[in-house]
This record gives sequence, structure tokens and C-alpha cells, in this order.
Amino acid sequence: MDKYVTSHTLLARALRNQDQGAWDLFFVRYRRYIVTLLRNLGVDADELDDLTQEVMVTLWRRLDSYDKSRSKFRTWLASVVRFSAMNARRKHNSRKHISCEDLDTIDDHVTDEHSYLQSAEVEWKKFIMETALNNIRSKFSAKSIRVFEMSLDDCSGDAIATELELSVDNVYTMKRRVKKRLIQEVYFFQKDLNHEC
Repeated sequence: MDKYVTSHTLLARALRNQDQGAWDLFFVRYRRYIVTLLRNLGVDADELDDLTQEVMVTLWRRLDSYDKSRSKFRTWLASVVRFSAMNARRKHNSRKHISCEDLDTIDDHVTDEHSYLQSAEVEWKKFIMETALNNIRSKFSAKSIRVFEMSLDDCSGDAIATELELSVDNVYTMKRRVKKRLIQEVYFFQKDLNHEC
């Protein structure tokens, strides 16, 4: 399946046609973002895979309840992740017979929706940037990508040139080409993944 099929097209296919291929591509596309949100919610590493699967099942079940007029898709997705994490935490704690007061204290960092959604928005921007960079890697030499990544780490042109045995002019040319292509790719993903259909 084409990586440039929009997320909303994937959602429509997955929901309407019970298209397993569309669902699989959707899962591949969003898994990293879901896992990041779960980690930020304090989910233990040994529970991440199971809870990620649980989130995907919840998405599958609740997909038809998504209302684009009420929220952006990424906000709805982040809310489903939060809801799943809270449910998992409550189930886990009820098995340990933790009191309601303790449960409220444990869930404070999960239930502060405003802070959580702000954090989810920051993670969304990182997700778009990382996805875009990964998609353009094959279009450039490893050295060009390394130049760009080092420039993101605030390395000077001279330092990059010395370390990678390049001229300073080559460093700036490589950086400019990768940056230009990355901006195009980010634009696509913002149009696609942030799409308000």
C-alpha cells in the first residue's frame, strides 16, 4: 500500500470495508506515536506492547464515533490513548486492592487532560518531523543526512566539515538540500496527518 494514502482514507477503508491492509498500514503509521504517549503516561515498558494492542482494539471499536467537527483526529487519538491507559491503570490497581484515595493520587498525572493534551501536541510535532526525516533518508547519501542531523545538534559548519572530511561549502549545500526536501515532506504530513476531513 502507498505510504501517501492519507490517514483519513486509511480510516475510511479500515472502517467501511474491514480492510485489514489499511488497518495494518494505519497501525504501522501511528504505532510510534501511540507508544510515546503511553510512555509519557507512565506505562511500564513490560506493559507497552499489550497496551498498544489494546489501544488499537479500542480505536477499531470506536472509529465510527470519531466526529471531525468536535476535534482534530490527533486530539481524538490522544484521548483514546489516555482513556486506555487510565482503564489499564484502574484494572491493575483494583487487582492489588488499592484504595480509592490511592487510586486518585496515582491517576493525577494521567487525568490532567489539559497538560496531557499539551504534551501530546508536542509529541505530535516530533512524530511528524521524525516520520518526514525517515521518509527522505533514502533520497540522500548517508553523509548528507549526517550533516543535517549534526546541524540540528547545533554543530557549526566548520566542525561538521572537519568531522566528516568535507569542505564547508559542501556541508552547507548538503544541509540546504536535505532541509528543503524535509520541509516539503513535513508539509505533506501536516496536510495528511493533521488533515481536517
